[in-house]
Amino acid sequence: MSQAVTVEIARYNEVASESMVYDFLPLAENEDGKALLLAMARPNVLDKVLDLPKRMGLTVIDLIPMSVAVVNALHASIGPMESPCVFVDVGHTVSEVLVANKEGILFARSFMSGGAMFTDAVAAATDQPSRHAEETKVTQGSMDGGDKVVSQALHEAADQWLAELETCLSVYSTSYQADRYR
Repeated sequence: MSQAVTVEIARYNEVASESMVYDFLPLAENEDGKALLLAMARPNVLDKVLDLPKRMGLTVIDLIPMSVAVVNALHASIGPMESPCVFVDVGHTVSEVLVANKEGILFARSFMSGGAMFTDAVAAATDQPSRHAEETKVTQGSMDGGDKVVSQALHEAADQWLAELETCLSVYSTSYQADRYR
């Protein structure tokens, strides 16, 4: 498996403007072959992320995506999940989706919609700058009441976000037809 990853990274690095650091995690094996989670990052981005712990005298022993950490923590605390479960981490600009079961992570994808999309919708609807719209979203944001303009903006953003999530999960459903998630 590591040879296949090395080949993929080499192909990517041929077209990338800079080399990436990478690691991978085997996910599952089925009749179509083996699946893996491949993570890549620009070294300068990792250096920035690791600078604070380094200045604090901490030694970082591993970096893992947030959603993978949640799945691992659940496995450790409540035991394996019998049927596939969906985990969604809504970040500022990116949402990560994982489907996992007792064997581990079956599927991982991300899409370019996150909390900022909701803030931008409030900003556009209320003619506020983003930093004020963020506060409005947090303090007055409700899809079931509150300010009607804010509520409508949040509904529209939620519809867009849910469409992205449905698209992402349809890829999982196509790949793992027998393994329905909950």
